[in-house]
Amino acid sequence: MKLSDLVNWNPWWKGLASAYESWYKYYNFSFIAFKGDLDFSKNYIIRGPRQVGKTYFLFKMMNNAVNNNVASFQGVIYISCDRLGGRNELRNLIRNLKEYKRGVEKEKILFLDEVTAIEKWERVYKEICEEGFFKVIATGSRPKELEEKGEYFPGRNVEIYNFYPLSFKEFVYSFLKSYLQEFKIVGAPLREELVSLTKRMDIILQPSSTPFNRLGNFLRKYQINLSTATTNDLKRIITESMGDKIEEIKSLANYFDIINFLFRLYLEIGGYPIAIEKKINEEEIPYELVVQDTLGTIEKEGLNIEILNRLIPKLIEKLSSPVSYSDLAKDLEVEKNTLIKYLETLERSFIIRVFYYYDGKVHPKKNKKIYFCDPFMIKAFEKYYSLKETDESIIVENIVGEHLARNIEDPFRVNWKNRIGYGKIKNKEVDFLVKEEEQIVKIEVKYQENPVVEIKDIDFLLTKDNFGLSEKPYQIPASLFLLTLK
Repeated sequence: MKLSDLVNWNPWWKGLASAYESWYKYYNFSFIAFKGDLDFSKNYIIRGPRQVGKTYFLFKMMNNAVNNNVASFQGVIYISCDRLGGRNELRNLIRNLKEYKRGVEKEKILFLDEVTAIEKWERVYKEICEEGFFKVIATGSRPKELEEKGEYFPGRNVEIYNFYPLSFKEFVYSFLKSYLQEFKIVGAPLREELVSLTKRMDIILQPSSTPFNRLGNFLRKYQINLSTATTNDLKRIITESMGDKIEEIKSLANYFDIINFLFRLYLEIGGYPIAIEKKINEEEIPYELVVQDTLGTIEKEGLNIEILNRLIPKLIEKLSSPVSYSDLAKDLEVEKNTLIKYLETLERSFIIRVFYYYDGKVHPKKNKKIYFCDPFMIKAFEKYYSLKETDESIIVENIVGEHLARNIEDPFRVNWKNRIGYGKIKNKEVDFLVKEEEQIVKIEVKYQENPVVEIKDIDFLLTKDNFGLSEKPYQIPASLFLLTLK
């Protein structure tokens, strides 16, 4: 690795102005995706599918580390691992960086982007964590690989961070934050220094308002009028849990027009920031790009692309319907064990999620329901394989199932299957049964006009816009219910 390459990857080592210019390009968007921050006293493995904004998130964390006085510009080190020759080159690079950065004060944080591009990367990662000179934050677009290798790191102050496409709650929060223009490329400790610097250099480094003009124009096109007060109020409600789901839903109901508009948008483009940005800017949605990146990543796990090209359309066709693995394998003309391998890989790669039949206990031998982890992927696969559009009510059921699972899963995405699934009440199928403490909450999705309550003995009927809290089943718009999940 040449020193010139390392300096080109880390231009902020030159100081504040270079940091501002290099990090700004990761914020110069109409829509800024906001996810939770990291604790810089720990090491992280961040795993998620392609095109969901992991690299952008890394640069946001670099900026946060400096703004919060955790690290200096010199202590923030970025390495693009897919440009390295292998783990020995990475190991030598780390050894040289230790000497180069030995005198740097505060934390020294090593950001390893696309670490799974390096064979047996976990050996070097383990060495760095055990030595403790650097804190390490690593990302990869092969979640299955990261899951398997991540299990070797307990006790080394390593946390697994599952980086999904934006949930609906994250989507709404990000939309509101973007509209309020509240993101700061430079925090308060550095702002005065930046202003002074720009005056001395006679340059303009302040962010353009153009992206936000585009967002405002986009909202006006749909006759959505947001005041600062309204936006702040709604943002506060969705971030401050009231401890009572019903009371929270009542508060959210006052903003149903705004929430419903954003939910309709989420149904179309899901939680992929790249798609949201294109939609706001009235540019072509990158369906094919995301599908090709996704298939390419899954193919690296040893799966045959021809089988994938038969399997994925079949999964979309069967969406929300219980399926038999034996029948599905027969349809695809593959062995049942082969099918299970493919489904497990797709699930561990954050593409699908398999739900079992559930009655308080899991029944893995019965038929399964298979959902996708984001509505954008359903749309993208439909266009890629020239499939008919999936019914909107099925898409909403898919979203609800995925969000319920995320709400209760552990970092290794294992135990959630023991607490949620589909089931039956009096021989009638119920979409979701969720175990909360000693209680099983029963949820049915009826995203349609004037839904009929077919099963009385359920807790929540998630509707399109029907609203009723006087008795069970509570009728609640699906969009409001989703905002009460964490």
